[in-house]
Amino acid sequence: MTALIVEDNPVQASSLTLVIRNRFPDIECLAVSSYDAALPLLIEYSFDFFMLDIVLDKEKHRSGIHLGKHIRSFEKYKTTPIIFITSFPEHMPEAINRIHCYSFLIKPYDDVALCEALRSLLRIIHPSHNEIALHDVNGILYHLKSDEILYIQVMGHILKIYTANNCFETRDCSLSELCERIPEGLWQCHKSYAVNPFAIHTLDWTTRSIHIRGLTDLIPIGRHFQKKLKGLKQQ
Repeated sequence: MTALIVEDNPVQASSLTLVIRNRFPDIECLAVSSYDAALPLLIEYSFDFFMLDIVLDKEKHRSGIHLGKHIRSFEKYKTTPIIFITSFPEHMPEAINRIHCYSFLIKPYDDVALCEALRSLLRIIHPSHNEIALHDVNGILYHLKSDEILYIQVMGHILKIYTANNCFETRDCSLSELCERIPEGLWQCHKSYAVNPFAIHTLDWTTRSIHIRGLTDLIPIGRHFQKKLKGLKQQ
């Protein structure tokens, strides 16, 4: 795993790199001090995440924010996690809304805060066996536990993923693609619906509907999915 650190303060860059190498030996760090020095590396390498100081250069259009925007212009970095480092919290809304950064560290930060941010990031990059990484409709990356999904509904080009306490919306994939990613945890029962088989309370073949445990709304069973669903139910 390779990370690019862009920090114009050599002391902070050295300290940051040292902590990562000591605490996370599987992460290879490349550190540069400016916007321009980072540009050729974006092409030469395929980074797994970035750590960018927001204030890099007094010259216009050379800040960490501008670098983040440039990073997002690469197809291979459209969703790569970015952690911003800043002394100015007022930059945070732009970093979140326009660049969809993963997280940020407010200076002065300590080793504990740094390590917590990196551990959280690594869980996103390498989810556990029962987790799926998806971006919401704003482009922010989340982890969802597949066993917490109750059902999924397609609305236009958006998947609405319902859990007991939340509804998560994504455009990352189609319903069939998501079912393929979680073959044992999702049954597609309709062109616009999939259900978690472990959340099913009853199946009514007469009305072609599914009652999800704890919910009042019924999930429809499509005519073309009925035979396949019966086969899955008998397994």
